[in-house]
Amino acid sequence: MMGLAAVCGPVLGGVMTHADLFGSSWRAVFLVNIPVSLVVPALSPKLLEDRAPRRPTLDLTGTLLATIGVGLIACPLIGAAPPPVRVELGAIVAGLIVMVVFGLHQRHVAVGGRSPLVEPSLFAHRGFPAALVMSTSFFAVTNGLMVVIVLHLQLGLGTDVLNSGRTLAPWSVGLAVASWVAGAIWSDATGTT
Repeated sequence: MMGLAAVCGPVLGGVMTHADLFGSSWRAVFLVNIPVSLVVPALSPKLLEDRAPRRPTLDLTGTLLATIGVGLIACPLIGAAPPPVRVELGAIVAGLIVMVVFGLHQRHVAVGGRSPLVEPSLFAHRGFPAALVMSTSFFAVTNGLMVVIVLHLQLGLGTDVLNSGRTLAPWSVGLAVASWVAGAIWSDATGTT
């Protein structure tokens, strides 16, 4: 879904904003969630998955710690409230501390035999953390680049939202082709599918 959204999102967002459905302007882009939220549950029983030997439980403490930590970090970064810079930095530092507590809590939960919120076996091999860092870096750069390009097209060059979305179409197609080629190369190199 993330790949599909990255490919279709810029163009579809421009088309839907330009259509100004129900006078909603840019808010119309959120309507795309309706068919997705209907299709995904319908298709989910057909997805292959591994089953845990026992049904995991919800780690409420871990969920609360993760929510507070991410909230403390994200709110100042997106400018949800315009406090002084020292308050924003304090919130980010507090969020990082809460996330460290979250990590320690997850380790404690896993050692105690209960179900952690984050499965620790994922971190047993170096490939998973490396993939997390790479995908986070990739999406941070590409999303940041898209925002800058769209803002430059609309605010700097006076392009309308539809043409701004169309301008990103080659990028979207290139991203899809590059992902497919990279997957094929990886499969050939590792012998996996």
